[in-house]
Amino acid sequence: MVQVGKVRDSHGLKGELFVVTSLEKPPVWVQEFSKFTLVYQNPTEKGKHEEKTKTFEVKKTRPHKKGFIVKCDEISDRNESDLYIGAAFYIDESHLQSEKGDKLFLREVKGCKVYSDQTEIGSIVSFGTNGAQDLLVVETSKGLVEIPFVQNFIEKLDLENQKIHMKLPSGLLDLDPNEAPDDQDD
Repeated sequence: MVQVGKVRDSHGLKGELFVVTSLEKPPVWVQEFSKFTLVYQNPTEKGKHEEKTKTFEVKKTRPHKKGFIVKCDEISDRNESDLYIGAAFYIDESHLQSEKGDKLFLREVKGCKVYSDQTEIGSIVSFGTNGAQDLLVVETSKGLVEIPFVQNFIEKLDLENQKIHMKLPSGLLDLDPNEAPDDQDD
């Protein structure tokens, strides 16, 4: 399961949920998934909260604003749907495959080998961000490095063979994040 959004609010009186996503346009999978899971905070008798997980069957979905509306049989009215406001919304990762010409989901490149000038740099193990762009966290023989995942650096994406060929700026991989720069005067 992969988190694709968050329940922002109840919608209508029949227990529909308004789910927001970070995607620019309504995702293709909005019409395709048949189950979803919510991870939410459930109040306990002692005034604390415990994390709960519950899976639901989809009755219908439709795009709405910067997300979508989902209806399921397990939630019958607005009072019940209000209980899930703020819940993390998960679907099966099999629905998250980009179409040709669409922006890739980062998880589609996880595990790919990164090459620069025909030399293997390492494998993508996770992701980060610097605010302006996504970063590939690549495990190299010298440790982890972050490489900006930007179009200007990508020469060839070969997802079938799990390879990404990049043209990286000189010195990008020479930086050791554990070494402080030597800026002291001698």
